[in-house]
Amino acid sequence: MHPILRRAVLTRGYATARDYIPPSLAGARPAAVSAEASVSDAAHMERVVGVYQRMPKGPAVTEAPKGLVGRYRAKYVDGENSSIAPLFHIIAIIGLFGYTNEYLGHLRKL
Repeated sequence: MHPILRRAVLTRGYATARDYIPPSLAGARPAAVSAEASVSDAAHMERVVGVYQRMPKGPAVTEAPKGLVGRYRAKYVDGENSSIAPLFHIIAIIGLFGYTNEYLGHLRKL
C-alpha cells in the first residue's frame, strides 16, 4: 500500500478491502467453549430481540406545534409549506419599527 494512501486510511478511518474479510479462525473453537459461547450468545440475542419488540411500530406520531413561534414555523417554514412569506414579514416589521421610531423622534414634534 502506498504510504500516502496508508496515512489517509489511518487518519481518516477509511475502510479497506482487508477490513471486510473475516478472519479464518473465527469458526474454529473447541466444543466446550463453543457450547458456553452459544448459550451466552443466545441470551444476548434474546435481550436484543426483546428491545426491538418493545419499540413502537408504525409511523411516528406528530404533535401539534405549540406556542406562537411553533405555529408560525409550522405554517410558513417547515416541510412542504415553506414559502418566502417570512422574508416579507421581516421587511414589514422592520419598516413599521423604523416608521414608529421616526414618528416618535421627529414627526410628532411638527
